[in-house]
Amino acid sequence: MSEVSRVDGKRSDRPLREELMAAVDAIVPVLRSNADRAERDRRLPDESIEALERAGIFRLLAPRRMGGLEVDLVTFVDVVAALSRGCGSSAWYGFIINGGNWLLSMLPDEAQRDVWKNDPRARICAILEPSAQVRSTEDGIVLNGKWAYASGCHHSKWAMLGFPVLDESGRMVDEGGALVPMSDLTIEDSWYVAGMRATGSDTLIANAVRVPSHRTMRMSSVLHDDPPSRHFDETIYRLSVPATLILLVIPPVLGLAQTALDLTLERLDRGRRISYTFYTDSRRAPTTQLQIAQAAMLIESAFLHTRFWAGEIDSAARRGEALDFMRRCQVRMNLAHAVRCCREAMGIMLNLQGAGSFAQSNALQRVWRDFEVASRHGLLNAEISQEVYGKALLGIEEQMTPIL
Repeated sequence: MSEVSRVDGKRSDRPLREELMAAVDAIVPVLRSNADRAERDRRLPDESIEALERAGIFRLLAPRRMGGLEVDLVTFVDVVAALSRGCGSSAWYGFIINGGNWLLSMLPDEAQRDVWKNDPRARICAILEPSAQVRSTEDGIVLNGKWAYASGCHHSKWAMLGFPVLDESGRMVDEGGALVPMSDLTIEDSWYVAGMRATGSDTLIANAVRVPSHRTMRMSSVLHDDPPSRHFDETIYRLSVPATLILLVIPPVLGLAQTALDLTLERLDRGRRISYTFYTDSRRAPTTQLQIAQAAMLIESAFLHTRFWAGEIDSAARRGEALDFMRRCQVRMNLAHAVRCCREAMGIMLNLQGAGSFAQSNALQRVWRDFEVASRHGLLNAEISQEVYGKALLGIEEQMTPIL
């Protein structure tokens, strides 16, 4: 993108992608310096949130007509992944808030104005699991229920919540999404975990919350490229929804794997010896050379798979074409493979650093813990993705997931 852009409110003649990457470079030291405190508090501190806001991170996938940056998916992948160099939880915020922005942009204009008209920088978290009881009214629905793992809820003004769509007999026939102001919800302190502690992924509770119909949507319509929004001139909102939902989760995982590699190379540069051997500098050992090369190649492969499919999804949207069934299955499989590559690379780097990997003084242990939690997001389930692709290759179109 070569247009004049606005990231921190100032005009720049640099391409937007370059400007965003420079903005991330500028805030990484802030995020890194706050990482220990954020983990202890189980919450990103205001200084980190302000840095992310200043860098334009929370507006990556918001529409330009509403003050957003509306970047392409390849740019999104690289920008959010780079945040992991400072703090894995901050990169997760980059994913979750932008996912909320993107979903909101599929709702009718009236809903978008509700959020962005008076506050173009309003943040939206999203939990699409339909874990609620719902009752229909003349002008919308009433929600009761709990939604766990509400990442970013402490710094959001709105939440996109999943709910079951029922027929007259009470049978679930679809899934829906409801846009609800955080002021109508209660946060239950429930996020006590080994990694990604600062995402504040607590539980949201709704007690008889009324949601007008213009703030709701059926996921079947969205998943089949027929969202309530009618801004067909905006390429980013013509993206394949099933493929994009999965791709949005990947960048923090990629970034954490790359950060682990960077930290391992730094540690090796200090001339660390290999215990119980004659190697006083592990860099001289063929085993070290082979393992670091393998880890680096696995991470490069993960980035290549992800960037390729981000580009494919972008290109299809620009052409106004929908990804066919097989291509959507390929996206799931390839992105699952990218996560597996990163997981294998992480294991190699832990072996390279040995027991010292887990010392509290070693930043790698937090990166590893964050990675282990982030890479197990429900949309990144490798076995489900493998089953999806296997069925498709065998000509079986009946699938076990609606996100396809």
